[in-house]
Amino acid sequence: MDFIFLFTGMICLGEAVFMFLGKDMLIFNGTTFKQKDYDMKRLSRVEEVLFLVDAAACLALGALQLEMGYQMVCLGIVFVTLLFHGRNFSSGKYKVKHGNQSFPTGKEKKQ
Repeated sequence: MDFIFLFTGMICLGEAVFMFLGKDMLIFNGTTFKQKDYDMKRLSRVEEVLFLVDAAACLALGALQLEMGYQMVCLGIVFVTLLFHGRNFSSGKYKVKHGNQSFPTGKEKKQ
């Protein structure tokens, strides 16, 4: 199990670094999510922090010999960040709104 947490922590750390560089390594590769549907600047700010928290918790679980109570805290942190990852992609807060006033279509009435 330690190897799995170490590997997951390294993947999360890599994704966080890529997000800080303005690129994506994992999120939109092999999923049904489309990058053009999301405001990447806003989403990246939140996701990079979540991936750093995931990386720290997973690396602590894999590398350190923690007592059971601390292990449960780290697992709880990973679970909560997983919920936040899902919430970010399911809520409309980070989605680009097509067809609203900020994207003129050319069919508006001129006054």
